[in-house]
Amino acid sequence: MKPDDVSTAITNALVQGGSQWMIATIVAFIPVLWTMTLILHLGRPYVLRTLRRCGLRLGADVWWMSYILMRDAVLVITFALCWVFFLPNIVSGSALPITGPLSALCLLLALAVKLSRRVDDDINAFRIATALLVTGATLY
Repeated sequence: MKPDDVSTAITNALVQGGSQWMIATIVAFIPVLWTMTLILHLGRPYVLRTLRRCGLRLGADVWWMSYILMRDAVLVITFALCWVFFLPNIVSGSALPITGPLSALCLLLALAVKLSRRVDDDINAFRIATALLVTGATLY
Protein backbone atom coordinates (compact mmCIF):
# COMPACT_ATOMS: atom_id res chain seq x y z
CA MET A 1 0.00 0.00 0.00
CA LYS A 2 1.11 3.49 -0.72
CA PRO A 3 1.17 6.17 1.97
CA ASP A 4 -1.62 8.03 0.16
CA ASP A 5 -3.85 4.96 0.35
CA VAL A 6 -3.24 4.64 4.08
CA SER A 7 -3.98 8.30 4.76
CA THR A 8 -7.13 8.11 2.62
CA ALA A 9 -8.32 5.01 4.51
CA ILE A 10 -7.66 6.68 7.87
CA THR A 11 -9.47 9.85 6.81
CA ASN A 12 -12.48 7.89 5.55
CA ALA A 13 -12.62 5.86 8.76
CA LEU A 14 -12.52 9.01 10.89
CA VAL A 15 -15.24 10.70 8.84
CA GLN A 16 -17.48 7.63 8.95
CA GLY A 17 -16.91 7.10 12.68
CA GLY A 18 -17.45 10.79 13.37
CA SER A 19 -20.76 10.79 11.52
CA GLN A 20 -21.94 7.71 13.42
CA TRP A 21 -20.90 9.32 16.69
CA MET A 22 -22.76 12.53 15.78
CA ILE A 23 -25.95 10.63 14.94
CA ALA A 24 -25.72 8.61 18.16
CA THR A 25 -25.24 11.82 20.16
CA ILE A 26 -28.23 13.50 18.50
CA VAL A 27 -30.44 10.47 19.13
CA ALA A 28 -29.29 10.32 22.75
CA PHE A 29 -30.08 14.04 23.24
CA ILE A 30 -33.59 13.93 21.74
CA PRO A 31 -35.27 12.73 25.00
CA VAL A 32 -33.97 15.85 26.74
CA LEU A 33 -35.53 18.01 24.04
CA TRP A 34 -38.80 16.06 24.24
CA THR A 35 -38.87 16.69 27.99
CA MET A 36 -38.21 20.40 27.51
CA THR A 37 -40.91 20.54 24.83
CA LEU A 38 -43.46 18.99 27.17
CA ILE A 39 -42.44 21.16 30.12
CA LEU A 40 -42.72 24.37 28.12
CA HIS A 41 -45.98 23.34 26.44
CA LEU A 42 -47.66 22.18 29.65
CA GLY A 43 -46.30 25.19 31.56
CA ARG A 44 -48.59 27.54 29.62
CA PRO A 45 -51.30 27.76 32.35
CA TYR A 46 -48.63 28.65 34.93
CA VAL A 47 -47.24 31.38 32.68
CA LEU A 48 -50.72 32.80 32.09
CA ARG A 49 -51.42 32.82 35.85
CA THR A 50 -48.12 34.58 36.46
CA LEU A 51 -48.88 37.17 33.78
CA ARG A 52 -52.25 38.02 35.33
CA ARG A 53 -50.49 39.01 38.55
CA CYS A 54 -47.87 41.07 36.72
CA GLY A 55 -48.62 44.77 37.21
CA LEU A 56 -46.32 46.13 34.52
CA ARG A 57 -47.87 45.56 31.10
CA LEU A 58 -44.57 45.88 29.20
CA GLY A 59 -42.96 43.35 31.52
CA ALA A 60 -45.83 40.94 30.99
CA ASP A 61 -45.57 41.30 27.23
CA VAL A 62 -41.82 40.68 27.28
CA TRP A 63 -42.32 37.66 29.55
CA TRP A 64 -45.03 36.23 27.27
CA MET A 65 -43.08 36.79 24.05
CA SER A 66 -39.91 35.25 25.49
CA TYR A 67 -41.92 32.24 26.70
CA ILE A 68 -43.53 31.79 23.27
CA LEU A 69 -40.16 32.14 21.55
CA MET A 70 -38.49 29.55 23.80
CA ARG A 71 -41.42 27.11 23.58
CA ASP A 72 -41.68 27.22 19.81
CA ALA A 73 -37.91 27.24 19.27
CA VAL A 74 -37.48 24.10 21.36
CA LEU A 75 -40.34 22.49 19.43
CA VAL A 76 -38.75 23.30 16.06
CA ILE A 77 -35.27 22.24 17.21
CA THR A 78 -36.68 18.94 18.47
CA PHE A 79 -38.31 18.31 15.11
CA ALA A 80 -35.14 19.32 13.25
CA LEU A 81 -33.12 16.79 15.22
CA CYS A 82 -35.85 14.14 14.83
CA TRP A 83 -35.47 14.57 11.06
CA VAL A 84 -32.69 11.96 11.29
CA PHE A 85 -35.44 9.31 11.54
CA PHE A 86 -36.69 10.20 8.06
CA LEU A 87 -33.32 9.54 6.40
CA PRO A 88 -33.39 5.91 5.19
CA ASN A 89 -29.63 5.47 4.74
CA ILE A 90 -29.02 6.50 8.35
CA VAL A 91 -31.90 4.50 9.84
CA SER A 92 -30.92 1.30 8.05
CA GLY A 93 -27.31 1.46 9.20
CA SER A 94 -27.76 2.52 12.83
CA ALA A 95 -29.37 1.13 15.95
CA LEU A 96 -32.07 3.77 16.45
CA PRO A 97 -35.32 3.54 18.43
CA ILE A 98 -37.99 1.68 16.48
CA THR A 99 -40.76 4.15 17.29
CA GLY A 100 -38.61 7.21 16.61
CA PRO A 101 -40.23 7.96 13.24
CA LEU A 102 -43.71 7.75 14.79
CA SER A 103 -42.73 10.20 17.51
CA ALA A 104 -41.31 12.58 14.91
CA LEU A 105 -44.55 12.27 12.94
CA CYS A 106 -46.58 13.17 16.06
CA LEU A 107 -44.32 16.17 16.55
CA LEU A 108 -44.85 17.21 12.93
CA LEU A 109 -48.63 16.94 13.40
CA ALA A 110 -48.41 19.03 16.59
CA LEU A 111 -46.46 21.67 14.66
CA ALA A 112 -49.12 21.60 11.94
CA VAL A 113 -51.85 22.14 14.56
CA LYS A 114 -49.88 25.03 16.06
CA LEU A 115 -49.43 26.62 12.64
CA SER A 116 -52.99 26.16 11.43
CA ARG A 117 -54.92 26.97 14.61
CA ARG A 118 -54.52 29.42 17.47
CA VAL A 119 -53.31 27.02 20.14
CA ASP A 120 -52.86 29.75 22.75
CA ASP A 121 -56.45 30.98 22.41
CA ASP A 122 -58.41 27.85 21.44
CA ILE A 123 -58.62 25.24 24.23
CA ASN A 124 -59.53 22.43 21.81
CA ALA A 125 -56.47 23.13 19.67
CA PHE A 126 -54.35 23.21 22.84
CA ARG A 127 -55.72 19.80 23.84
CA ILE A 128 -55.04 18.34 20.39
CA ALA A 129 -51.47 19.67 20.41
CA THR A 130 -50.97 18.38 23.95
CA ALA A 131 -52.28 14.93 23.03
CA LEU A 132 -49.98 14.76 20.01
CA LEU A 133 -46.94 15.90 22.02
CA VAL A 134 -47.62 13.46 24.87
CA THR A 135 -48.15 10.63 22.37
CA GLY A 136 -44.93 11.47 20.56
CA ALA A 137 -42.92 11.71 23.77
CA THR A 138 -44.35 8.40 24.96
CA LEU A 139 -43.54 6.70 21.67
CA TYR A 140 -39.95 7.89 21.78
